[in-house]
Amino acid sequence: MEEHIYRREDLERRLSSIRGKTLEEVDDRGIFDQIRAFDRQKGTVGNIVEQCVLGYEKDSKQKADLIVVEKGGRRVPTEVKSTGMVIPAQKKRFVAKEPMSITGVGIYDLAEQEFETSHFWGKLEHLLMVYYHYTADRPVAPYEYRKFPVKDYEFHTFSPEEVQGLRRDWETVRDLMRDIVGRHPDRRDRDRWRKAVKADYLAEHGTLRQKLSWIDLAPRFPPRFRLKKSVVSAMIGAHFDSRRRAGEAGPMSLAELDAWCHALTEQYAGQTAGELADRFGIAQRNKKGKERKQLCALVVAAMFGAKGKKLREQEPFRTFGILPKAVVRNAKGKGTEDMKLFRLDLGELLREYVEDEAGQNRMIRFEDSDLYADFADLQILCALFQEPSKHKGQKAALSETRFEGFKRLTIPDAILEGPVQHLWEDSREKLLHGGLREIRDGRGRSAPNFLKGSENAVFLRGSGKDGRDKPLEFDGIAMYDQWAWLRRDCLLDMLEDLPLL
Repeated sequence: MEEHIYRREDLERRLSSIRGKTLEEVDDRGIFDQIRAFDRQKGTVGNIVEQCVLGYEKDSKQKADLIVVEKGGRRVPTEVKSTGMVIPAQKKRFVAKEPMSITGVGIYDLAEQEFETSHFWGKLEHLLMVYYHYTADRPVAPYEYRKFPVKDYEFHTFSPEEVQGLRRDWETVRDLMRDIVGRHPDRRDRDRWRKAVKADYLAEHGTLRQKLSWIDLAPRFPPRFRLKKSVVSAMIGAHFDSRRRAGEAGPMSLAELDAWCHALTEQYAGQTAGELADRFGIAQRNKKGKERKQLCALVVAAMFGAKGKKLREQEPFRTFGILPKAVVRNAKGKGTEDMKLFRLDLGELLREYVEDEAGQNRMIRFEDSDLYADFADLQILCALFQEPSKHKGQKAALSETRFEGFKRLTIPDAILEGPVQHLWEDSREKLLHGGLREIRDGRGRSAPNFLKGSENAVFLRGSGKDGRDKPLEFDGIAMYDQWAWLRRDCLLDMLEDLPLL
């Protein structure tokens, strides 16, 4: 296969010339006409970048796309990645539209590879990122991509600390495959051997979600390595906002975060939220003299050195997509509140088809959905607080709750394949087939008939600034932004068997 060799200054000139243009303006080969005429699907933006900007036909070789000749003559194998960005509601910055696919895992031969010479690292060591803005508010056909503008490009390399994090994650996957392959030494019947390895992989790959910090594996088989959506968002943030990551330091893996949590538990366990608030100089009451509802969350943020800031926006929570939450249990060990998780993109629930590896349309499955990905990738760092015993009828103040420690939760397969899938199927049925209704309560308030907490352990609840803040409309029903919630009993059941960090 012919190598694609470019001087770096030539690439910079080519890419600078398309900054701010729509993909239709970049397309000088009629690719969008082909898409419209022949329903071409596969890699729309990548095809345009490679053919119209770089001037070569797309290929599927495993080695890097380009050889970039730096000043001084150094030749750098470089992978081209066209990366879609969105600006979610309630945010003012770009984030990744989806995880970044890297390469196939290759479960049958991964056990024999080493990180430095792996297909994975060969694809990831040097990246040429071309960023475009996915301006649509719901999934669109590939032909509609013509309206999306190219925002910028970046020659991206990972820091030494980030490389070590990627290495640890890759080796975690590799070691699992070594263990699986090692159980099946007899390869005389190749087909039987491959079936046995595949069966063990499918049974055990879910255990990786608790361990992987930077990467995940696409849920379909055969699996592919991907950079997590949160990691790609951090890369985008670092590029478009030079202030981000400047001078930041912190754990570079989930294992290191766990160790940090253990140290904080050793230091603060047994103290009340009120005592910790006084220690960190946090006001316990608002201007109206009432106890602050977020007192426990504010205390937790201060433990991590983020007093007065949103802990989720600090490192390493931002890069690893970790959701920090304070969980309060009453004297009987029951939860006091359901847990608000993330805003749901109802437009994505309307998607009916996805593109397979061959570039052909097929009906969407639950495992293809953003809802599946959001829950499968979800890492919740739960800071546990315990209410004291009170006389009947008395309610404990948050300041009286005692900090017990941390537990890090990933959503088990049983919840993914049960309540989460049920929410996806039920919501799609109502949105796509006319089942959406508006329900009013006795006080005149209304809400759509999505699953409620009384019906499912994972449910939807609207949220807005006031009764007029209803930006969504489906089937003539105006509604708040819809958020995914986790019912308190389900949350505590999942936490029950987890050890304190």
